[in-house]
Amino acid sequence: MRIEIVTVPYRYDEFNQGLGAGPQALVTAGVAARIAAAGHEVANPVAASLDSSKKESGQTAVNIGRLGSSTAQLVAEARKRDSAVVCLTGDDTAAIGVVAGLQQAHGFGEDRRDLDRCAW
Repeated sequence: MRIEIVTVPYRYDEFNQGLGAGPQALVTAGVAARIAAAGHEVANPVAASLDSSKKESGQTAVNIGRLGSSTAQLVAEARKRDSAVVCLTGDDTAAIGVVAGLQQAHGFGEDRRDLDRCAW
């Protein structure tokens, strides 16, 4: 199985701070090699990002939404390549981007029993 790793190295909208440092720590510790050792093809990790020129001071929810858009794009692209996706995130706010990416790749509100490659 081909697996693509998507990292979201943020805690809320703060890059690589606190829990946001976790995704890179896992990548540095060799998570891709461990997945490959289990017999899977693993693509190089890609990171969602929040464009600093679009980050609005004091607007955490808006910024999280923008970061979610980046996450969604990466997840959707991986699923459209028929890859499974492992998302390493700094906090639970990244979930909206993951769900949005799955919806972009597979449609919204459909009975999609073929999503057996998604781990919840």
